[in-house]
Amino acid sequence: MGRLAMDTLRILALEPYAAVSHQTFLDGLEEYSSHRWTRIELPGHHWKWRMRTSSLILAPEIVSRWQEGEQWDLIFASEYLNLAELISLLPVPLKELPTVTFFHENQLTFPLQGDERRDVHFTLTHVHSILASRSSWFNSAYHRNQFLQALPAVLDQVPGLDTSSVLREVRASSRVMYLGTAVEIGNVPPCRGQIPIVLWPHRWEYDKDPELMVDTVLALREEGLNFRLRLLGPRSSAGQPGIEKISRAFGDDLEAPGFLPDRNEYIAAISGCDIVLSTARHEFFGIAVLEGLRRGAMPVLPSDLAYRELLPPGLATPSRYLWERSDGPAATLKRALSTIEGGSWLEERQQIVEGTDRFCWSSLAGAYDEAFSSVVSGEIPASFS
Repeated sequence: MGRLAMDTLRILALEPYAAVSHQTFLDGLEEYSSHRWTRIELPGHHWKWRMRTSSLILAPEIVSRWQEGEQWDLIFASEYLNLAELISLLPVPLKELPTVTFFHENQLTFPLQGDERRDVHFTLTHVHSILASRSSWFNSAYHRNQFLQALPAVLDQVPGLDTSSVLREVRASSRVMYLGTAVEIGNVPPCRGQIPIVLWPHRWEYDKDPELMVDTVLALREEGLNFRLRLLGPRSSAGQPGIEKISRAFGDDLEAPGFLPDRNEYIAAISGCDIVLSTARHEFFGIAVLEGLRRGAMPVLPSDLAYRELLPPGLATPSRYLWERSDGPAATLKRALSTIEGGSWLEERQQIVEGTDRFCWSSLAGAYDEAFSSVVSGEIPASFS
């Protein structure tokens, strides 16, 4: 296949599960990248069917476009695609394209709900995709490490498999490539003489532990702490009882618009917040928290997830901005509210905000472009960690 200019690649991006966060990632990467992009996406629903069958849907579309004259230098796919299966369905010229799999999340260490049992098939789909890729990229060091630590226990169950050989290949392939954001640094001054606003910017799902958020804010309210609460993110009817409990205690101090599809409206909503709170049981990166930090909010985050990678090393310590799982978030949030009202954290606020510059697409896209070029040339791409 002929190439374009020496430094410009033609990248085919495949997203079988185009949820909002996955679309936003590709939007930012494509906008700031120097390469040329073709995107084929499937709607972000029925994730299990997507992982099992998306190759059957995508392969004919790829072949049709290729037969009509489209050409690419690299395939960039998300973890919802069984890449090995897709390659088996493509004609020889397309089989030979370099490939990269990007992991927003994984089904090996994603927390289960209630009595749910883990389907090992999805983990093996990830393994097949990694082995079929020239490189596999995880969105945080925490994410990569969790996956690599949990994988041996699954592979050891496979009769006759040389586990150590597979693990070596998986480790050699995997790199850390952080997510990017186009959200600009906010210049909103800290709360002075006004009621501070606490932001909880998550979907109302078990892995984000909204029940812990409800219990925490109600406990502080009962102690007499005065603050407003802003709840953003998708939620189903299952979240209504929790919203009603908070509403009875907070009254007009509760804002719960939920998911805001308009990007500008969303950025405006996070911009006036003084604290960004997470009660998550699981987070592989934390783009919503990152965007809150960009707009100047003080973090109150779990210490055992990927969030510490968003903070400057000297500030990523428990008790200051990160709460311990055994203690819960209440004491850290209470201390944050006191600090906000006193205005004593301005210097560290500046450090945190400026520290997030490394996640801006304006600088991050160059690292992605270099990594893509390395993969195509057969070199080992650099890793953020």
